[in-house]
Amino acid sequence: MPETVIGSTMKISGEISGSDALVVKGQLNGKVSVSATVLVDEGGKAEGEVAAAEVEVRGEFRGNIAARKKCQIRAGGKMLGDIKCPRILIADGALFRGKVDMDADPGENQ
Repeated sequence: MPETVIGSTMKISGEISGSDALVVKGQLNGKVSVSATVLVDEGGKAEGEVAAAEVEVRGEFRGNIAARKKCQIRAGGKMLGDIKCPRILIADGALFRGKVDMDADPGENQ
């Protein structure tokens, strides 16, 4: 699957939408709506609203996530905000502060 990468030296503000996967290695501030996966990689920082099929946080995310399939916060990842998804994984060593809504209709997250 094709992916769009926001490089480690890039700072992006605004709205991103599409069908490709998105990898954030730099900084992103805004609203993201993609039909694939969003990965906030180690060293990456994102702030805003994300709606995607899957979301994986290895870096830092501040804001709200709506994932149709699942959300993962990996060891070393930092998530500050609310999550709406049917499945969630919070790894040992991850930081999470917020609320989780797992009773969501997967169709309403897009």
